[in-house]
Amino acid sequence: MQDHYGHDIPAGPGPWNSLADIVAANEAIGNFWFSDDTLEFFRCIYGGKLGGVIGGRFFVTGERGPHQSRHFYSVRVANDDGSISTLGEFQDYSTPGAARKAAVEAAEQLLAEALADPGVCGLCGLRTPAPGATACSTCA
Repeated sequence: MQDHYGHDIPAGPGPWNSLADIVAANEAIGNFWFSDDTLEFFRCIYGGKLGGVIGGRFFVTGERGPHQSRHFYSVRVANDDGSISTLGEFQDYSTPGAARKAAVEAAEQLLAEALADPGVCGLCGLRTPAPGATACSTCA
């Protein structure tokens, strides 16, 4: 699976437990994706009614352009390094429910890809530390 920019999205669950974790990681690498100025410019909303992190990697945002009377919604990818990209097209969804459904489907697809890999824990989808192990050290 690839993001909007053609970058591969790793199989399996992402590393993020909360939107706060994603915001902190994004700021730690010097990005301004969640700055007040950026959010205001795009009239961007996230969290709250739009929900939290899906599959440790995806979240939904709503943006309202200068000539739009309402928000349209995007599925965002929180990359392992803390950067943010878009799954599909910007403002691809007319409702937050449709965007969340797409995010859940993407997370399920990445988990299925990971579980098909014999080097991945069959319980949590993370990489197994020992060759031949069927579960990671946390799940064993």
